[in-house]
Amino acid sequence: MTADESSFRVLVNGSLLPQFVGKVVTIFGTVNGTPRGSMFDIITTDKHLVSITLRKPLSEPIAGLVEVHGIVKNKDSIICNYYMMFPPDIASTYGKFIY
Repeated sequence: MTADESSFRVLVNGSLLPQFVGKVVTIFGTVNGTPRGSMFDIITTDKHLVSITLRKPLSEPIAGLVEVHGIVKNKDSIICNYYMMFPPDIASTYGKFIY
């Protein structure tokens, strides 16, 4: 893998995860349930439940819409390299653009 290839991330939804095991991806979803330690779950744009494992325990509360960058571990889990929460005003319009 070249340096250029390692910097690419594919935007996926929950149903595409099995095709990207071992690859770096980006996925959007809404935090589901109560985050615990170094894990949280999201509901993806296509309504799949995906477990997110962080490399370090959470240091802040996490809720709402998130973007996750990480490596697909299996068909329903990702090892997170980076996540970003969206402000509530952006998150409130999120579902309006998903078909």
